[in-house]
Amino acid sequence: MAEQQADKGKCSGKERLIHATKTLTKERPFDEITIEEIIKSAELSRPAFYYHFTGGREELRQSW
Repeated sequence: MAEQQADKGKCSGKERLIHATKTLTKERPFDEITIEEIIKSAELSRPAFYYHFTGGREELRQSW
């Protein structure tokens, strides 16, 4: 989590969400990860998630 806090000011919200997803998928499959877990890891809000990924999880999956 310290790494993400250091990157927080440098990365866009979209980059933070993608990075958080990649980190979480190292532990388990994408289909088992919730949006809530992704936004918590990225330290963003649910509206921020949908601002960047209006198509939801599937759009996020295609982005990385």
